[in-house]
Amino acid sequence: MIPSETIRSILASAVQAPSGENAQPWRFEVERDRISVFNVPENDRSLYNFRQRASYISHGAVIENIVIAAAHFDLAASVAIGSKIHAPDLIATISLAPSGVKEDASLYPYIEKRCTNRKMYNGGTIPTPVIDALVGAAKNMDAIQVRFLKESSAIKQLATIASVNDTLLLENRSLHDFFFSHVHWTLEEELKQRSGFYIEVLELLPPAKALFRLFQYWPIMRIFNALGAGKMGAKENSKIYASASAIGIITVSNETLEDFIDAGRTLQKLWLLATSNGMSMQPLTGVLFFHQRVHVDEAQEFSLSQKEAVEKAYEGIRSAFAVEQGTITMMFRIGYAEAPTATSLKKSPEVIFK
Repeated sequence: MIPSETIRSILASAVQAPSGENAQPWRFEVERDRISVFNVPENDRSLYNFRQRASYISHGAVIENIVIAAAHFDLAASVAIGSKIHAPDLIATISLAPSGVKEDASLYPYIEKRCTNRKMYNGGTIPTPVIDALVGAAKNMDAIQVRFLKESSAIKQLATIASVNDTLLLENRSLHDFFFSHVHWTLEEELKQRSGFYIEVLELLPPAKALFRLFQYWPIMRIFNALGAGKMGAKENSKIYASASAIGIITVSNETLEDFIDAGRTLQKLWLLATSNGMSMQPLTGVLFFHQRVHVDEAQEFSLSQKEAVEKAYEGIRSAFAVEQGTITMMFRIGYAEAPTATSLKKSPEVIFK
């Protein structure tokens, strides 16, 4: 039987996974040598998390961390996805066993180092072998594809498209209120909550940070929006996004739980590979999840013009990457940058041992 201390260490690595608004929508149950991973829907009710798909991607990252951390402890991890088990909110069960073959744990040291970096990147070309390795993160994932664009004109175009999310964030009341309810303005609050956004991770310059405090109040935000603040902020952010060396996407063939879990596993492996090569990443996913909602007419919180902006943005991404089939479920920028000013803190894993 595997010691509980080892399993606790594995789960401590697992929860270093990324999640929307740093919501960390997971909990764990352990019975002997089997870990059950559960979704906690109430942790993330944002408009981004359409049908909990964003959370499923985060759970895929959790699972990938478990597989890598298990290998570090000379254990093999066998994953069964929850839709084949039929238990409420059960994402997956992972059975651990001593491995007769030395599993690849080379990415283990980078689990705690991986983070979102929202700073201006330094440009530079990513070597082709590194790009090939990043694309290979989807190896053995039949329903998943990873694609990159490295041309400066394409990066600039995609950066502008990604910034549509920033406009919506400030101009849509539901998005605005949800976002600012998750912002922590002091380190003390961040250390206590360990979820949501610490203001420092947003990498705002002093003038923008001062305005941001005012923006949290919707009546004030409406006045600034009338002056074009949302669009001006998006334009400035697009310049930051455009400083990337490449922009990548992850597509899924279908829209099953397994597909989104595999997309999350691919994202995490790719992100860890990037980290191991001294690169930074930032997800740019807003319009992708909004599109899923708009596409099936479940976006009553959006105005007609906002829906049209989302549709146009998604079409722009699809066209840029020449995606003919499947769903684009992740987009991200990647490149070289100085270390982030701050990183999001994680809660200790919620674990029940049976």
